[in-house]
Amino acid sequence: MTVSLSSDALEATPVPDNDEPVVIRPNTSVLGCLTIDGDAIIHGQVDGELRADNVFIAKSGMVLGTIVAGEVVVEGSALEALVFADRIVLRPGSQTTGEIWHKELVLEAGHLFEGKSRRHSEPRSLAPNDADDRED
Repeated sequence: MTVSLSSDALEATPVPDNDEPVVIRPNTSVLGCLTIDGDAIIHGQVDGELRADNVFIAKSGMVLGTIVAGEVVVEGSALEALVFADRIVLRPGSQTTGEIWHKELVLEAGHLFEGKSRRHSEPRSLAPNDADDRED
């Protein structure tokens, strides 16, 4: 099926401002760098780099790679992770492997964490610059 829209239809439908979080739905995969001006809720998979105000990884969610956020709450998986966040919460049933830098770390009973944890007064300042540090 092919759908075409006229330019009149596109101009007649303004996109409203939205302060809702960005949601990566189950069975959805994102590969690469995802920078969000606001919060992110991950039910699917992100493979690469995720930057947002706050990140919530749901039970069905998985992030492989770098996370930079004010707060990161993991109920699912953050694997091979480099996490730079002011506050990190690892909930029961969650799996996190890699290295995390934080001001505050909350470890709830029943989580799995394998890796290095480092406390820092400004953990997000340690994160690599998004586009500047990647090779072409």
